[in-house]
Amino acid sequence: MAYDLTLLTADELWAVHDYVRQHDKLGQEWDKDFHTRVMAALLAAEGTPNRQAGMLLTEDELWQLDRQIPSAMTVGTQPVGRNLLRKVMKLLVKIRQGDDDDAGTRENRTHDSTGSSARTETAS
Repeated sequence: MAYDLTLLTADELWAVHDYVRQHDKLGQEWDKDFHTRVMAALLAAEGTPNRQAGMLLTEDELWQLDRQIPSAMTVGTQPVGRNLLRKVMKLLVKIRQGDDDDAGTRENRTHDSTGSSARTETAS
């Protein structure tokens, strides 16, 4: 199950890329799927005029963002840590309170042998 973390700016996605990819998840490396999703969202954001893209994240990945991204983080001179963490916090609070339908889009993801994925939305 994944949750849509609303829109992230390119700078917020750079923060995820720079901090989270360099840290481990409870003693284990992040998997390539997570890295690929970060890169895909970043490239998508860089390719749009408003420099934003959505990214699907699991609850565990949201906790990792909360743990790794410093609130005072900047990209260049642009402060991004607090804005990114605020988005993460809002989604985590809704998930933990059992209000995950309002937190984001629940999706089931399937992967084929080529590594491409398909998604189907499920209604509750």
